Amino acid sequence: MPHLPLAAQETKTATISSQTRSSQGSNARCRGRQVAGRVFALTPIEPEEDALLVKGMILVYSIWVCVLFDTNATHSFISPSSTNALGLKMERIENMLLIEFPMGTNSRVDRICKGCVITLADRALKVDLRILDMTGYDVILGMDWLTVYRALLDCHRHRIIFCLSDGFEVCFVGDKYVNLPFSQSDPCYQYVKEKTQKDITKIPIVRKFQDVFPNELPGLPPHKEFDISIEVYPRTDPISVSPYKMTPLELKTQLEELLSKGFIRPSTSP
Repeated sequence: MPHLPLAAQETKTATISSQTRSSQGSNARCRGRQVAGRVFALTPIEPEEDALLVKGMILVYSIWVCVLFDTNATHSFISPSSTNALGLKMERIENMLLIEFPMGTNSRVDRICKGCVITLADRALKVDLRILDMTGYDVILGMDWLTVYRALLDCHRHRIIFCLSDGFEVCFVGDKYVNLPFSQSDPCYQYVKEKTQKDITKIPIVRKFQDVFPNELPGLPPHKEFDISIEVYPRTDPISVSPYKMTPLELKTQLEELLSKGFIRPSTSP
């Protein structure tokens, strides 16, 4: 399913603070099988602050989604609307993740989509995505996933380099403007295709062999060692064709041009 190219909304994403790891032990003892986390509110931000985020459109299975790479997030998340759109299989997790909001409210994350496939440079990378109700992005890729693929953050060039286990490196360059997530997009899609004629002279290999790609054929190809002919039955009548839709003068001019180039020859039929 393709995506609708709309302007990106100026909002700050929900991030999970990695500083809450020290409090996980006490929270787990107090609340049972729970891991503490924290999510910041979605608030409007300035364009220069938004430019610091590494985000973009990435293929999750066969659908383009709006993704944020967040080094402050301890886990990776996906929105419920994206989960439904992708048709992902959800599982219950034993150790729930307790998310604390600045307003004092809490949210328990107890569902996960395991083994989701993300495509980067034709490479299939797997990630476990916990389901979190968010509106800023479809997917947040946190440190649990970035660590597995040994991600290197290039702040100056606004990109992330992934070092895969086979030695292959994948470079992802963040987008300044990204599409709206599923939760904020209307199910409408539009394509605009401008018909243009390609100029083959701009192709380097064509410029290198201009004698192979002339505007007009100068004549017949060079004579080969073996002649090729089409044998016909004796006394076969010529093929009947419809008259040319040309004036006699135009037909004469064309015949003289074809004769001079050797494409045709005078008929020897009786």
